[in-house]
Amino acid sequence: RPYMAEFALVGMGAEQYQVWMGGSPNQDGRTGWRWKDRVKAAALEETLEPILFMWKTQRTSKAERFGDFTNRVGADAIDAYIAQYKPGTAFENVVVEELEPVTRTVTTKGTTTKPRGTADRLTSGPRKQQVRVTEELHGMLKAKAEADGVHISDLVEQLLVHGIKM
Repeated sequence: RPYMAEFALVGMGAEQYQVWMGGSPNQDGRTGWRWKDRVKAAALEETLEPILFMWKTQRTSKAERFGDFTNRVGADAIDAYIAQYKPGTAFENVVVEELEPVTRTVTTKGTTTKPRGTADRLTSGPRKQQVRVTEELHGMLKAKAEADGVHISDLVEQLLVHGIKM
């Protein structure tokens, strides 16, 4: 589902791709948009370099996700930036940013410790299904997840597992 992703490549034949971007990082209903068609595999790096550098240098903060950024600035601004971009600029004077550690633990019998702002997975394996809820309930879940510093999927998992065990 490329329209749900912050960034996606969709095959369009031998060694050619559509480029999609702008979807919500939380998959909260905002879909992405098709930016380019028939980008050759050999040209992917030169096509994506300016977009990624634009995001790195023009995002509102380190917390602004790629999908939020591309949705905010839009295709016209991205195209205008690329038109003036000098290839290789992203690799001049490189500064490596500090990353906040991400820790995921799977809780089995017993207890686990975790850093503040991370969630324990109460079940194992990949998440495969979606649950549909009203806009009102989604807003409540999203606000709670943001307040707790967890992904909305982790919050829903916690609520469901604890509710089912009652």
